[in-house]
Amino acid sequence: MPYEKAYIRGLRDVAACETRISFVDPYGGLYYASYDIDRLLGRVCYEEVVHLLLYNKLPNQHELNAIRSTLTSEMKLPKQIIQSIRNTPKTSHPMEILRTEISHLGEYDPDPDDNSESANKRRALTLIAKVPTVVATLHRVRSKQEILYPKKEYGFSENFLYLFRGKTADKEEKESIDRYMILHADHGLNASTFAARVTASTLSDMYSATTSAIGTLKGKLHGGASERVMNMLLDVNNLGEVEAYIEGMLFDQKKIMGFGHRVYEQNDPRSRHLRKVSKALCARIDRMDLYRKCRKIQA
Repeated sequence: MPYEKAYIRGLRDVAACETRISFVDPYGGLYYASYDIDRLLGRVCYEEVVHLLLYNKLPNQHELNAIRSTLTSEMKLPKQIIQSIRNTPKTSHPMEILRTEISHLGEYDPDPDDNSESANKRRALTLIAKVPTVVATLHRVRSKQEILYPKKEYGFSENFLYLFRGKTADKEEKESIDRYMILHADHGLNASTFAARVTASTLSDMYSATTSAIGTLKGKLHGGASERVMNMLLDVNNLGEVEAYIEGMLFDQKKIMGFGHRVYEQNDPRSRHLRKVSKALCARIDRMDLYRKCRKIQA
């Protein structure tokens, strides 16, 4: 009898690699370099988490100052990237532009042939810093506003909000975006991470690997699901329509995006923190209807 290889759809339960960076516990836990995110949130800032993931330890004050300074200076985009963003069609999806400009950044790497660990960590910090700036620059170009530059006295999350909106963030806004960034800093071997590792395994460069990841993240069954959740919430006119809307989707065998998770057998540990953030921010802008619809769909 000929040998038949087992086919496992989606690599479920297949160990594809080893990593020290994060651990996703199916029973409701998420750890960064052995630190439970429940203990990190409210105790450290996003820059400290970046240091933890890159160097496998939380920084002392000198190290924190250094990485904060590096991230702030690296948030600036080359003028060619800004012009390229200006030239994009207005119909282009933001994720398409982000994917393209991250690839474009590879052309301006000062040492493209240096593949040492120190050079790659420099590139990692460059990409971490510039991704939010590309997003902010695109927003300001499309809304016909002046392009801004990061301020040295601001932290990373505060600078992102400033570059995006053009005004100083208050304490609640800074803490909210900082928590959001921390909670999404890493999540094991998800689809976009897997795509990046496949590209990197060919000894391609970091910009190519990140471009692969962003292209994967754009998918409707991955990062693109967030956009579909927002569209769904806007489609439901009021709280009383939620049940009929969801029943209709289930009858048509459509996926309910953003609710449930492929890995977690219990609650996603990030969700309880994000619920607090979303509730507070919805209350600020008098859109508690969005929060209530989310809670009813989840129930």
